[in-house]
Amino acid sequence: MAGFAAAKMAAWLDRSEWREVKDAADLALIAYWYAESEDVQARLYATSGGQETLLAEELDVPRAAARLLGDDLGATIGPDRTAELLDRWPGDIDMLVGSFSLRAGPDSPGGKDRRRDIIDARTRGLRVG
Repeated sequence: MAGFAAAKMAAWLDRSEWREVKDAADLALIAYWYAESEDVQARLYATSGGQETLLAEELDVPRAAARLLGDDLGATIGPDRTAELLDRWPGDIDMLVGSFSLRAGPDSPGGKDRRRDIIDARTRGLRVG
């Protein structure tokens, strides 16, 4: 999943320069999948690193999962590619926040502040990891 997230983040950065926002919905879906994953939740609750992440994100599971995703993403693509990604990430943050939502269903990440929180948590995971 982390490799797919990295590819979608790179796609967002490239396409958003042309005002194409379709990758933002995919990034929101990945965040949702990660937060709902039994494996991710087990890591958050049953490992010391996961518990530290939960506490750092004030026991907010979707934010903690997004941060864990950022950390996993960095481990998957390595430090050089992570640095390249962070040099450009998140691109136009207002456009990303405005488009960062699920295409259907009630589990969309919420209002703009909530969406920004989840995006920022993923970024913190990339920076710390």
